[in-house]
Amino acid sequence: MRIERSGLRAWPAIETGAIEGWILRAARGYTQRANSAQPLGPVGDTDAAIAAVESWYRLRGLPPRFRLHPLCSPPDMDDRLEARGYRKEAEAHVQTAALGARNTLRSGNRPDPKSTMPALATEELLVEDPDEPWMQVYEEGSGRRDRPSFLTLLEHFPTPRAFASLRHEGETVACGLGIIDDGIVWLFDIATDPTRRRLGFGESLVRSLMAWGREEGADMAALQVMTNNDSALRLYQRLGFETVMTYHYRIGAEG
Repeated sequence: MRIERSGLRAWPAIETGAIEGWILRAARGYTQRANSAQPLGPVGDTDAAIAAVESWYRLRGLPPRFRLHPLCSPPDMDDRLEARGYRKEAEAHVQTAALGARNTLRSGNRPDPKSTMPALATEELLVEDPDEPWMQVYEEGSGRRDRPSFLTLLEHFPTPRAFASLRHEGETVACGLGIIDDGIVWLFDIATDPTRRRLGFGESLVRSLMAWGREEGADMAALQVMTNNDSALRLYQRLGFETVMTYHYRIGAEG
């Protein structure tokens, strides 16, 4: 539960509500985590609570969405929502790694073992707020282009935080975000310029954020990765990450 609650604080919502033991989060629809109900605690009447969640989200012009994992209460939430017609979406792992000398070594860019390209000299930049090149690489790499919502959400991000950029020949080629909460450095928004992938820039970027987290006193790194993202899973395995929990979303009709 420490990791789950820390993750919610590290990636906040713009608006938060509660229905008994459930946490409701909304952020103009920007990212599923920030726009989903977290059924972490008990409720008296589960069906009534689900109906209340549906009303809360629809009043905000959003579809009702639940984030489901083994810590949910009650434990049969997935079956209940499926019976109500909620569709399953976006299965992902939560992974963690202890921060040590091996995975936080800033040793420069290391190419993918399958790549025939040589290592490329890079420089890193870590700042508290993103610059324009960071935003461009993030938007291109992630496909998320609702910048006004992102900037509004940014106002709620906690500190310490570091927007990391990796530059090669004066151009930003990879970006990511590190946020520290409860001794955990969370890694978000890891993206590489689509034309510069498989050259090791992503690994260098992740190592930089993990090193920064260690320097700031964190003893663990954590991240979320889609279960079907094989290349990212291989990268994180090399850096010592292991899955501690798998989750998915259930999404109802907007109605």
